[in-house]
Amino acid sequence: MAKNTRVCRYANCPFEGKLINLDTDKYESDEKKFYHKECFERMKKEKEKQALINADIACILDLWQKHISNTVNYGYLRKILNEYLERGVSSDYMVYTMQYVVEHKLPLRYPPGFRYMLDRQEIQDAYKKQQAAKLLKQQKEYKPQRHSEPPKFTVKNNSGTGFGIIANEFNK
Repeated sequence: MAKNTRVCRYANCPFEGKLINLDTDKYESDEKKFYHKECFERMKKEKEKQALINADIACILDLWQKHISNTVNYGYLRKILNEYLERGVSSDYMVYTMQYVVEHKLPLRYPPGFRYMLDRQEIQDAYKKQQAAKLLKQQKEYKPQRHSEPPKFTVKNNSGTGFGIIANEFNK
């Protein structure tokens, strides 16, 4: 490996050989670790997404302790929640389901029973309704920028070139 070449430390680096040429490639460095610019952006987005998921799981654990049972095995509950995440259930939906269970005082006593709450049609319908309302609110808040003056167009007459030559040939 040459002196001006480093290895990208991103695990899912799409570049061939994961090599970064310091002279020609765009890169980011984090102390002694080097990343391709694109890899660094992907890694940053993944960390932000994981932070949101961790916050949602902490919220569910807190709600469970306060309203369902304070003697729950947190390792087991976290394992169940991670299984749902792996199956494709969004953490946002799980938080909404937990809040719905608490607000409507639905019977929930143990972590595996949370699956039945996730599958309940009334909760799914309420979540879809809430998401639609949120989307509608965002659309109402969006205001396209309008310019006070219309754009100005100018037309230049080049009679010596282009279509003008052709038109003059036919007029003769």
